Amino acid sequence: KMTETYIQFWKDNLTKSRKLDLYKSFKMDYHEELYLKAIKNNERRTTFTKFRISNHSLAIEAGRYGNVKVPAENRICVYCEKRDIETEKHMIFKCTKYKDLRSDFLTKIKTKINLNIEDENNFLTSLMITENYDLINIFSTYISNCFQLCNANQN
Repeated sequence: KMTETYIQFWKDNLTKSRKLDLYKSFKMDYHEELYLKAIKNNERRTTFTKFRISNHSLAIEAGRYGNVKVPAENRICVYCEKRDIETEKHMIFKCTKYKDLRSDFLTKIKTKINLNIEDENNFLTSLMITENYDLINIFSTYISNCFQLCNANQN
């Protein structure tokens, strides 16, 4: 009964959350995630966890905090000329800053999975919930490399 009560509490809080948009798009059930076992590198696992729960430095989240809150529509990517809001999806699929990393990632992933990359929502959801250790590691490495490149320019 306690477990059921907690799971309902978790679902209610997730639904009410004003953030966690990415997380809510793929996290449907309360259970331990396979990526926690699949990713052996602690730093990469931490980065991937932070990415999944939107605890990162992308403008969509960074703009929520600080002395002056930036409206979501003004949290623009400063790394590329697209003038898009810097969201997780922008980083993964569109930002020109990561195009070389993205190309390498897509080359590696195409040998493992047959998904329509143009359908960004389904592609991303499939990667977030996959049970394939190889895919988990390829994707988490891509995410980690993107943040390393981003953080290198901030220092």
